[in-house]
Amino acid sequence: MSQTTPEKSGRQAAVLLLLFAVFAGTLAMLAGKIHSLERQLARERRLAQADIAERDAVNRQLEKELDLLGNQAVLTEWRMAELEQLERELRRAAGRALAVASRSGVQIAGAGGQFVAYHNPESLGDAEDIGARFAALIEKADDIRQAYRQTLSAVRSLDAALRHTPILWPADSRQINSPFGFRRDPFTGKAAHHNGIDIDGEEGDPVYASADGIVESAGDNGPHGLQIVIRHNDRYATVYSHLGAIRVEAGQAVKQGEPIGEIGSSGRSTGPHLHYEILLDGVQVDPQDFLLFGREELEADHRG
Repeated sequence: MSQTTPEKSGRQAAVLLLLFAVFAGTLAMLAGKIHSLERQLARERRLAQADIAERDAVNRQLEKELDLLGNQAVLTEWRMAELEQLERELRRAAGRALAVASRSGVQIAGAGGQFVAYHNPESLGDAEDIGARFAALIEKADDIRQAYRQTLSAVRSLDAALRHTPILWPADSRQINSPFGFRRDPFTGKAAHHNGIDIDGEEGDPVYASADGIVESAGDNGPHGLQIVIRHNDRYATVYSHLGAIRVEAGQAVKQGEPIGEIGSSGRSTGPHLHYEILLDGVQVDPQDFLLFGREELEADHRG
């Protein structure tokens, strides 16, 4: 059994102390690195939390702006839908007026074509700019809507006036046998003034009201035969004579283009025809200056 000498024990103790010192230094170094890493992680965590908080604030602001833009977009769509409806109403109401203008030779400037939205990527700004543009569009839409409504009101008034103006041919035939003015009387052969026009037709052909109005009289009127008088407004009245049948009665409201009787040869007449007169402020005028449409044409123009 070997003996441990003091010298050998001293060397072993020195080695152990050296190993302990190395181990302690390594632990200290690792502890320093861990502490440094913890500080770095803590700093990164704070930065991340601040970034998240900032992003949350931005997201909340964006959500608010998107909600606002969404509301403005809905309002704009509603305004545009309303404008489209107003435009359709305006087109319907203006149909008769535009047709009358066209038949009368009045030139109306036109513009149209497919709507193509203008898109310029460079003009796209942030939500605030887009919101401002939405607001401007809504304001402009409101101005256009007001203008549309004023125009629509004016066109409806014009349409109502045209409905009470005798512009419709009172028969399907366009053949005039005897015009307005002086002519040779078919019975006496002498010069006489003809207060209306004689429109050719067959017995039983329909006779139409040339404008909206109220029937003033309907019945036999001696040499004028079966006769209808319609008052259209405070200026216009029309007379339909030598009828073969009457389909209305005094006091009845009639519409433009509505059948009111039939062509005949009653009274002082040489054959089937319609004697038609227009009175303007109580004075007979030439009906040919007013007759612009046949019944089917007017309905087609108004539908268009």
